Amino acid sequence: MPKTTQLRTYTVREGRLDEWVERWRAEIMPLRLKLGFTVDGAWVDRERNQFVWLIRRRMRSADHHSRGRSYRGRGPYVEGGRACVGSEII
Repeated sequence: MPKTTQLRTYTVREGRLDEWVERWRAEIMPLRLKLGFTVDGAWVDRERNQFVWLIRRRMRSADHHSRGRSYRGRGPYVEGGRACVGSEII
């Protein structure tokens, strides 16, 4: 089964980047790991208020989309102040 990797970029509200990173570490990353994903890296771009990370899993591309829909419906961070400016399977 092929590996599917996403490069995810989030633009975070001004002044909330550190809060976002804490929440990602405490809630989002552990949930992704529990669901069988691997986090290959995460970076902060303070000039643009952006958080960028690479996430990977062995699965078919179609399965990746359905798992993403399932994941987005979990946890309190769904209602948070984040906006995804780019999420693309390549």
